[in-house]
Amino acid sequence: FCLFYVQDRLGKYRMSRVRTKTVKKASRLIIEKYYTKITHDFHTNKRICDEVAIIGSKQLRNKIAG
Repeated sequence: FCLFYVQDRLGKYRMSRVRTKTVKKASRLIIEKYYTKITHDFHTNKRICDEVAIIGSKQLRNKIAG
């Protein structure tokens, strides 16, 4: 069974999304430096990303915050 498949709410298996190196590296750096501020809430993490990093686009910021 392939690790890239995830089961959705309806029980069907679909391809999962793959994050790029850029997103992984930026996320790792933000988590290492601001570990105490990061929560499980996406909207809070999105605001933290805006405060602590200069990110070129909203899409990239949202991927990093997720």
